[in-house]
Amino acid sequence: KTYALPVSIATEGSIKTLKGSDMMVYIMDPLRTISVPVINRNNNLQMHMRQDYSLKEWTVEFRLSIDKLGTDIGEYNNQALFAAHAPDGGDGEIYTRFGDAPIEGNRLQIKNQGSQMNSNMLFNKNTWYHLAFVNDGTKITIYVNGVKDSESTMKGIATNLSKDKFTFGTTEHYLVANVKVSELRFWTKAITPTQIQNNMFNVNPESDGLEAYWRLNEGEGNEFHDYTEHGNICTSTGTTRWVHNVIADNKSDKDVENVE
Repeated sequence: KTYALPVSIATEGSIKTLKGSDMMVYIMDPLRTISVPVINRNNNLQMHMRQDYSLKEWTVEFRLSIDKLGTDIGEYNNQALFAAHAPDGGDGEIYTRFGDAPIEGNRLQIKNQGSQMNSNMLFNKNTWYHLAFVNDGTKITIYVNGVKDSESTMKGIATNLSKDKFTFGTTEHYLVANVKVSELRFWTKAITPTQIQNNMFNVNPESDGLEAYWRLNEGEGNEFHDYTEHGNICTSTGTTRWVHNVIADNKSDKDVENVE
């Protein structure tokens, strides 16, 4: 659980406090140790959602650490991450990946509504990041570790998604890396920057608009529980390799794995 700790500054005598600055609220988020699955071309995630979607607003969140990223234009391009596609013959997709033919392999990209946008940030391999992609009906914003990275105006049309076309990773040869992933969430609303900042490492499964929430912390096996209790199914296509005793923090692998 996450707790809010209010702190009030009290004074005596002639010393005064500045009104409005005499109260602070600290968000107390416990530092957790988790297990995480490894996703690659031989083992990726397939989801079967409870329904199809037609959304003007949506949010996708997840945490990851990836062990291979290109640094040149087109190098290791199209390393697929979260994706959701329209029903057959329909128009709509959410497709996230590292790299594309005209950009560096360590630049993040999202495709939606027939267009695409890139991150300003260039990412490091073997480092944990929290990523959030928010469509508020008029624009898409990319957040990295709770901070806005970039935004782009969109057409404002509905994104149509098939319940059986949600994935993370791909079997195609483009995915050359191993990707550790955690805290995978799909929302049917645009969440706020404050929600993103306060809930990078866990979130209340009963949050309004949270449609699917896979913590990916089972530690064994190929099935992953949807903590919203909406019954959305997530399984891996291969044999999952797990990495245990990982501190849930946005730092390099060497700083959060096998730490005593």
